[in-house]
Amino acid sequence: MDIEIDPIHLPPRIKNFTEGWTTKDIEEKDSILIITNKLFTLDLNTEEKTLFNYTGDIFFYQICNDTYYEFVAGFKQGKMIDIEQVQPFIED
Repeated sequence: MDIEIDPIHLPPRIKNFTEGWTTKDIEEKDSILIITNKLFTLDLNTEEKTLFNYTGDIFFYQICNDTYYEFVAGFKQGKMIDIEQVQPFIED
């Protein structure tokens, strides 16, 4: 399933990559996920945006500037509770 993400949740070097993310955790036919501080589905046929009342983690990934990036976002009843960069691993 394709994902669009609000750039506030992305590192500065890839903030322009808001579209084209992919997940295999959720499969919704004819729709995409939109991640802001909440989780929405966008029906591609009707263009209707609906709050997705999901609880759990969603892993999503994309290649940006020749580098593989992967994140995991945690949701509780459709609200984001955390997001972490999984790949590439960067120590603080």
